[in-house]
Amino acid sequence: MHLFTIIGISFLCINTTIVNATEINSKPKASPCNTIKTSTFINHTDTDSSLFVLEDPSSLFIPNAFTPWSYNGKNNTFKVIGKEIDQFEMIIYNRSGEIVFKSYNPDKEWDGKYASRYCSPGVYLYQIKYISNYGSKKSRQGFVTIL
Repeated sequence: MHLFTIIGISFLCINTTIVNATEINSKPKASPCNTIKTSTFINHTDTDSSLFVLEDPSSLFIPNAFTPWSYNGKNNTFKVIGKEIDQFEMIIYNRSGEIVFKSYNPDKEWDGKYASRYCSPGVYLYQIKYISNYGSKKSRQGFVTIL
């Protein structure tokens, strides 16, 4: 339970620990149905149940090309940038369907190598599966080009 007041109306949240006056505090696994009891300064009370739709703020930025043998040191690895990620798996395949890179760490960068040798320029398929800090299972797939 949590009690807060906005403009003279007190709100008591029952069956949850999610709200204060301005923000959501917890990381629920799903959007829960919660009961809210309100009361005013003249002791009028009311109870209602509502479905709170909580948006999962997890996100990924996935580049679409890189140059592993770049001499200037820029854009020479393939790195996914994630926000609010709990569990992560990324697999990169070549055109023959062979796995050329696999990682369970969203901070790990692919240097464009397979078996200690640079991969040929071309298009590679990536598959990413992750679970957000909020419990949402997500997947993304697409292509990355080695220039």
